[in-house]
Amino acid sequence: MDRDEIERTSEHVRRILEAAEASAEQIRAQAADDVTRLRTRLADVESELGGVVETLRRSGERLAEALAPPRDEAPAETTAQPDGDEAGARLTALNMALGGTPRDETARYLAEHYALADAEALLDDVYDRAGG
Repeated sequence: MDRDEIERTSEHVRRILEAAEASAEQIRAQAADDVTRLRTRLADVESELGGVVETLRRSGERLAEALAPPRDEAPAETTAQPDGDEAGARLTALNMALGGTPRDETARYLAEHYALADAEALLDDVYDRAGG
């Protein structure tokens, strides 16, 4: 190879490197823009989720308050209701489940206060729906 050939090859390699560096810079700039957009979107989603969680929490509190027995009334020690009021038993069990009462305690309370045909099925349904 003569000197001219070497210079032409060197110049060609230099142009290739410059083009590669320019492309790399464009890729870095695009990646930085993408990261910024993703971070902004992530913050928006996080904010939306926080709002949803807060709404669910408030709804749960309102539901628990609506289902709770009046504060001045303690659960009465009464005999089982002969009519087997399943709707009332279901509402009581749901209230207890949402309030964190263990299933066996709820079962005892229902047995003392309601005459139910299938208390276990009612408890299965209520505790499944309550997530516990």
